[in-house]
Amino acid sequence: MLIAEHLNKVQRMRVAHTRLDATQDCELWLFVALAIGVHAINAAMHSLGATIEERCFPYNIPVYVVPRKDPVAFNFVIRPFGDIEHVDGPEMEALIPEQLEEAKVALLYLEQFRDPIVRSSHAVDADILRKMEYAFETCLNAALSCISDRRGVS
Repeated sequence: MLIAEHLNKVQRMRVAHTRLDATQDCELWLFVALAIGVHAINAAMHSLGATIEERCFPYNIPVYVVPRKDPVAFNFVIRPFGDIEHVDGPEMEALIPEQLEEAKVALLYLEQFRDPIVRSSHAVDADILRKMEYAFETCLNAALSCISDRRGVS
């Protein structure tokens, strides 16, 4: 995706995310937090030149989809890394520049809860929720600051 599109998604999803209660809506809160964090990191990685900014979307990396002129049609292509879907895994971690280390670590912290919370029904206590909220804010702020530093984005 393009940086502007990532940032637009971050902004729109963030508005919806603030309406969720981390305790009552934990599964949805986490799922949306992960999506926002990945969009912010992707925008920062494009801004830093670590990945390709283009109208191409991850499908099952290294397979991406490229939109055709028909708005509901896509072509499947093998591409070098553009957008990433997760920050875990050696090939992903190797792509992430040093400037995004804090964002990566914070998102990795959140990702450890994906399976127990989103794919199961594991309950979390107030202390874990506070840590998850802090990790989310840390990821977002660290990633967006990389874009601000390079492009004057706030």
